[in-house]
Amino acid sequence: MKIQIHLYIFIALISFSKVTAQNFEVDGVKYNILNTTEVEVSNKPECYTGDIVIPEAVENLGVIYSVTAIGINAFYQCNGLTSINLPDSVTEIKSQAFLECTNLSSINFTSSISAIGYMAFRNCTSLLSIDLSATILTEIGGYAFLRCENTVSIILPNTLESIGDNVFHYCESLTQINIPNTVKSIGTRAFAYSGLTSIDIPSSVTLIDNYAFEVCRDMKTVNVPSSVTSIGDYAFYGNYTLEAFNIDIQVPLAITTSVFQGRNLSLVTLSVPVGSDSAYSTASIWQDFGTINGTLSTNYLEKELVIKLFPNPATTNISITGLSERSSYNVYDVVGKPILKGTLLNGNSINIENLSSGLYFLKLKNREAIKFIKP
Repeated sequence: MKIQIHLYIFIALISFSKVTAQNFEVDGVKYNILNTTEVEVSNKPECYTGDIVIPEAVENLGVIYSVTAIGINAFYQCNGLTSINLPDSVTEIKSQAFLECTNLSSINFTSSISAIGYMAFRNCTSLLSIDLSATILTEIGGYAFLRCENTVSIILPNTLESIGDNVFHYCESLTQINIPNTVKSIGTRAFAYSGLTSIDIPSSVTLIDNYAFEVCRDMKTVNVPSSVTSIGDYAFYGNYTLEAFNIDIQVPLAITTSVFQGRNLSLVTLSVPVGSDSAYSTASIWQDFGTINGTLSTNYLEKELVIKLFPNPATTNISITGLSERSSYNVYDVVGKPILKGTLLNGNSINIENLSSGLYFLKLKNREAIKFIKP
């Protein structure tokens, strides 16, 4: 009997040591061992606070591990967390990693990040800008940035192939975004209830899913390229102030009455390719537009690119959209002194954190200068 009891105790001790060995803490950050060489950041009962810097590697019991992921719920409801600095070794931000971190205002998305999970940043209401341009994301997990209500700037990477369901749902302060010409589908409610005032769908997109731009109350102009083969139900439902819908498709797509429900189409101008206005004038739903102009020339979307700088005013980064090719730039102060210079691709951002407060001018090659303010 004593031997049996001792055996149970021995087994229990071994089990406990295995559990303990799977988790350890270094400099206030808890880690979970994934394999013999990798760990992920994990949650802890007393929640993280302040500014957290995650190292590329950590040591435990003489073993050095690479930090490759931010684990599920790692910073869940850590309302005292204000910033996070990620190392280049992190490739994945898992589901709900920063869910409801309401005071998180700064995070760097590095060039090694290839996955952002479900609801990873949901309700991160202090994130003013989200710059994903350096990442290698091909998709973004559903609900990833849902209810980031104060985000004014989102920059997507040129590797992105799909914008998942509800990714930017309720991003109410987001007034404009550049969707890269690699995206093939825009998911259900991807930008629903956002503050978008216009949207240029790139020529890579084939699907605009159900409710994709539902209740974008300030949406004035929509540009749809010839690549789109399907516009889902309620895709532009509740776009109450829509003024112009430009669609570069010769044969009218079959759509339901729900697509533009909530908007009196007799007050909206529909622009279609040259020679196709008669087809739209007799097509179900499309014929309800007040004015139908067959004036769009071939590749009109590419020709009508407008340079935009946002946000403005800006404190950390300014983003540039509307570039058709790489462009050199200079930033000047009010007396004409050059402050910054470099090159940009469409959708790239410029870091202005080190600039003093004041008025500045961004000058792109062969373009008029654009004023912006650093508060």
